[in-house]
Amino acid sequence: MPTPPKSAQRLLRGFLRPELTEEVFGDLEERFEDLCETASPAHARRHYWYQVFHYLRPFAIRKPRFINSNNYVMHQHHLLMAFRQIRRYKGSFLINFIGLASGLSAALLIGLWIQDEFRVDRIFPNEDHLYQVMLNREEQDGEITTMAYTAGPLADALMAEIPEIEAAAIHQVSFSDEEVLVYEDTKVLSFPAYGTPNYFSVLPYTLLWGSPDQVLTQPDQAVLTRSMAIKLFGNPGEALGKTITGPYERPYTVAGIMEDVPSNASIQFDALFSWTVFLETHRWLHEWGNQDPYTLVTLRDNTDLGAVQQKLSTFLQSKMPNTSKSLFLRPYTSQHLYGKYVQGQQAGGRIVYVRLFMGIAIAILLIACVNFMNLSTAHATRP
Repeated sequence: MPTPPKSAQRLLRGFLRPELTEEVFGDLEERFEDLCETASPAHARRHYWYQVFHYLRPFAIRKPRFINSNNYVMHQHHLLMAFRQIRRYKGSFLINFIGLASGLSAALLIGLWIQDEFRVDRIFPNEDHLYQVMLNREEQDGEITTMAYTAGPLADALMAEIPEIEAAAIHQVSFSDEEVLVYEDTKVLSFPAYGTPNYFSVLPYTLLWGSPDQVLTQPDQAVLTRSMAIKLFGNPGEALGKTITGPYERPYTVAGIMEDVPSNASIQFDALFSWTVFLETHRWLHEWGNQDPYTLVTLRDNTDLGAVQQKLSTFLQSKMPNTSKSLFLRPYTSQHLYGKYVQGQQAGGRIVYVRLFMGIAIAILLIACVNFMNLSTAHATRP
């Protein structure tokens, strides 16, 4: 049975008022058990930490103990001596202070960058069940190439033949990268993508207008981001049902308006069109031997990931006998930091630079602190 994180409990017990302890710990433990059943232990632990920090508010923090007057006088004396030293050795203090401040600032900035790196693609509530289908292809020289591009028919086949997969969707980027969208006299440059009808059940972006079950069900439908709708129509609320001219100079009806794709998402687009339209123009994607779109899947609760990986490793054999290609699943949230593969095995990626800068930040912080203490000690021994 999963248990709440011990460190979070110790932190909470350290600052929480004694009269609230029993009630708060009981509520958090009950919520933790519910999330373990409905979501996952990992999600429950993250939520537990979030709730602990949520209690860092005045009503919940215990009052400080009364300070002994003798201690107060002692601290006052130390502060007075410190200010006298600062006034006496202004130049030395300034050098010492700048060194410590620079070290702390550099470590803080690096820490913020590292935090942003770990947040990339963590934008969906179903991230624990969301995976990207990857393809390994063995070349004639024995080299194994790993790619995210898959066959066009793969998503439908996975849904039909592997019951552990709850939903599968396609994300296809435009070959031209940019397209011009036209509404009456307004022309806007767009970065479009193409998706299957169940796109929003796999990647649950927030739809402001329109139904996730209804958009992209017809070839002539389009979903615009809020920013794109503002550029084309001025008011995004007036865009629904309007007709625009888009890719392949075809008319499309705006069936939905979604929130802008977060900046920390690896996949960026500002307009989404039906995969059917793309498939009509690029018929070679009907064949199993060709690959280009991304295939994204969500797994059902309590699914054995190892069993699914085993099925995928031989899945293409029934579609293309004697093929040198095989499939596997990669967590969607790992594509940014763990994107490097060697001989079909994960071999790092940007995570190498994240760890490097993490070490640099720790080294800078230690050097700044040691330097500050050494200079302070030297100043204190002056006559």
